Amino acid sequence: MVFDSGVLIELLSGSDEGKKIERFIEDSLDEVVINELNLEEIKYIVCRKNGGEKAERVEQTLRSTGYFRVLPFSSVRGEVYRVKCKYTLSLGDASSIATAKILGLSLLFRREKEIERFKQELNITFVDEVI
Repeated sequence: MVFDSGVLIELLSGSDEGKKIERFIEDSLDEVVINELNLEEIKYIVCRKNGGEKAERVEQTLRSTGYFRVLPFSSVRGEVYRVKCKYTLSLGDASSIATAKILGLSLLFRREKEIERFKQELNITFVDEVI
């Protein structure tokens, strides 16, 4: 399953929802896929709140746990612009969707109004539907 950046930010936050996401991964998934652009987005958010060193540690943690596969951006870049052109979404969201499309996997997002209208078409599941 491909995770959007917002889902991983919630997981990393240690919130109750983040703990439920962690249990969902442990109980239901063999692997979570993100791409390098999503990883940079996560690092940016962590950096703004906790500094660059923490952001670097987060990347090391995500890469070393065995749960997460970080797909090179070069694997998805040709699809990202197509998704972004067709749908009114952020570049990060388009990148997540492109990753799922290329790999033929489902996609997990936090519930967002701009994503709701494309849910069925893009095989999107929302966090509140699985935890």
